[in-house]
Amino acid sequence: DVMRHIVNPAAETYWAHSGEVDDEKGANDRIPTSQADWNINIDTAAQIAEAGNLLMMDGRARDPNGPWMKYAQALNAAGIAGMAAATAHNHDKTNDAGSAIYDACYQCHGRYIPRPKDSLYNHDIDKDLKAAQQPK
Repeated sequence: DVMRHIVNPAAETYWAHSGEVDDEKGANDRIPTSQADWNINIDTAAQIAEAGNLLMMDGRARDPNGPWMKYAQALNAAGIAGMAAATAHNHDKTNDAGSAIYDACYQCHGRYIPRPKDSLYNHDIDKDLKAAQQPK
């Protein structure tokens, strides 16, 4: 299973080596500080990029004429961006690629994974944000 054995472990590992997490000591920047850790991001981003390709193959695409391909392409592009950012040791672009990986996953899961009625996946975030800005 591409998701269980490739995308999920690769994305979780990439995110563990990017971004910032707040804890009791304050902001904890998780960007790599050694070549070995940068290599982990390069490798996991490559796995994510190739998983995007796998998800577009005949027989794997759940909805080849629908948004599935768009989401798989976004996953591929995010992986490629992650590889480039980690190769360049670029702090901000490494974080941006992590966000792009998350966005590709979130959008696809929102469309293709059944969720409970009250799930946040069922919300149109743009519509929700617009509604929140309206005076009551």
